[in-house]
Amino acid sequence: MLCYQPSLTSTNNALSLLLLCDNDFTPSLSSSRLIHCPSATQEDKIKEYLREKQLTHQYLLLQSKNDIQALMNFTVQETVLDIDTFCVHPNLRNQGIGHQFYEHIFSSLAPALSIQTVSVWCNRKAKAHLYLLDKLGFKEEGSSPVRLLYTKRVG
Repeated sequence: MLCYQPSLTSTNNALSLLLLCDNDFTPSLSSSRLIHCPSATQEDKIKEYLREKQLTHQYLLLQSKNDIQALMNFTVQETVLDIDTFCVHPNLRNQGIGHQFYEHIFSSLAPALSIQTVSVWCNRKAKAHLYLLDKLGFKEEGSSPVRLLYTKRVG
């Protein structure tokens, strides 16, 4: 079941999913964290990532019991919802979960939060996510060497 949370109540449930998916991101979520601390583990770095996001990010989660199976975090700036991180457990990919998340954003969150535009930077290698964004009507608006910026107006 999808659930919206203004902040994570427990980072432990998200930690295992993000550790599993860390290398799916370019650069990885952990690569730029705690670089001044050579003994920091990947887990330490992901915990730092979650701590950094805690004050400014909101969450949409797919949970089963206490396990987080998919996670999307985002910020809201006036009328723009900017998706920062989106990951789905590898065993659950290609089952329509991404579509569910975006559908929930456009049908529920956007009206509730007075959102007019949704934006997301997507890794060029994330072919399934790029395909989904195209299928949902997102338009490419910018790029960097590694990522593409997609936006879609609400309504």
